[in-house]
Amino acid sequence: MKIYVDKIESEPPHGLLVRELRLVFKTVPADWLNGLKEVRLSNSLEYYQPYAYFNRYDRYLTIYSRVGSKRQVLTAILSALSVETLGFNRGLRRRRSESEIHQIDRLIQPYVAMLLAALTPPPARTKLSPEAHVPIHFAPFPNDPIK
Repeated sequence: MKIYVDKIESEPPHGLLVRELRLVFKTVPADWLNGLKEVRLSNSLEYYQPYAYFNRYDRYLTIYSRVGSKRQVLTAILSALSVETLGFNRGLRRRRSESEIHQIDRLIQPYVAMLLAALTPPPARTKLSPEAHVPIHFAPFPNDPIK
């Protein structure tokens, strides 16, 4: 499978990197990827939230990911990939019913949670100095009252 990334001349960047996309494709079930030949990360800012479209006839996935959070981008990609498994009508720009959205969300949420945990870098550890465990003792000043 080939991944094409459109060049970007201004902010915001793409929602996912190529290595993160490869992790997504390794994580999802194989039947979600049946026939997938090309993936394109589009530089378009046409949509106000992340959007993905999987064209099963031409075997390509187009991802519009320059807006929104990483969770929203993952949800859009996994939703586009999982529709075939659930047997829903896949018309272009077809609005899904509430029951379809609920079924898709229930199916993809475990994958979204697992991928977010894998894509989020661990918090940076700070090194403490050797004196960090020693309690502070204040030195007396000459004008301090005597105890």
